[in-house]
Amino acid sequence: VGYATFAIVRATVFPKNIALGKPVHPSSRKHNPPDGHELVDGEIGTSFGIHTNTEDSPNVVIDLQARYWIDTVRVYNRVDGWYDDSLPLLVELSQDGTKWDEIGRREEHFDASPPWVVNGRGKPAQFVRVRVARKSYLALSEVEVFGKKF
Repeated sequence: VGYATFAIVRATVFPKNIALGKPVHPSSRKHNPPDGHELVDGEIGTSFGIHTNTEDSPNVVIDLQARYWIDTVRVYNRVDGWYDDSLPLLVELSQDGTKWDEIGRREEHFDASPPWVVNGRGKPAQFVRVRVARKSYLALSEVEVFGKKF
């Protein structure tokens, strides 16, 4: 009875990372780095979970596989240096994967601790895109998304 009560309280009080283990689609991949699933594996602190080639507006799309009301997106920068190479960084939401709504823009330095926390303002989305707003590459350690089922 005690465990069941704890499980119910935990599920309703503590937010759940809805991006955990979901499909990740990078705009490109550099040779021999992770394929992108490491970006949503729940392990913060690895050098990077995604690393694209240098290109115009490199990005990564996380498919949540269902629609959610987005509360918060946490972006953890890489931990091995070169933190500002992926700035300015945008977080965008989409319901269909074609029309994107910017919910956050970061131009100032940040790293993995603390992460950049973006308010999702309860907007509906199935897709979350993190994008560099210039020619560069994208390298991040982890992205977490918190929200409620649509």
